[in-house]
Amino acid sequence: FIVFAQFAASIVHLTANPEVRERLAGEVATLRAQPTAGELAANAYLMHVVDEVRRLTPIVPIVFGKARRTFVVDGFEIPAGWSVAAAVWANDREAASFPDPERFDPDRFGARAEQAAHPFAYTPQGAGPPSGHRCPGYDLTSIFMALFASKLVSGFCWALPEQDLDPNWALVPPVPRDGLRAVVQPLHASGEPSLLR
Repeated sequence: FIVFAQFAASIVHLTANPEVRERLAGEVATLRAQPTAGELAANAYLMHVVDEVRRLTPIVPIVFGKARRTFVVDGFEIPAGWSVAAAVWANDREAASFPDPERFDPDRFGARAEQAAHPFAYTPQGAGPPSGHRCPGYDLTSIFMALFASKLVSGFCWALPEQDLDPNWALVPPVPRDGLRAVVQPLHASGEPSLLR
């Protein structure tokens, strides 16, 4: 599974946004020790965090295909049979759909529903129906990421030493340029680190 890069991206974004990290820990505190996929999916803020990580760090930043039929985009006709590319990375950063697109803001997936600006505003693993050009692992990715994020914030504290955490977009999936080095400590039931201060 190549979602490991999105696990790394989750750590990077939650480290850079401690208020999100703290709020997420509170939101997942009610989950059972072994939550079902349905319980994870029902935790709205958890899924908003997952969606925002996926928006900013898609597994594959660009996808390629062939036009099945002739279609028009912004007044330009694309003939059937032409090779086409979908820039997932750029699409999910369109300021018209996502104001302040570089800011990590899980609430954009809440009441504001910025992803609903138009049917293709949010395409972290392709677009359209599951039978179209969308990754067959679309929903599974969300659940894996939700489980990882919930276990991370409820069971561990961590710090990231100085390193280049920018995604390396030349790799699929994109991982931080220096890899990801972290100091991780399990939490006591009290929420305090169990090893170091």
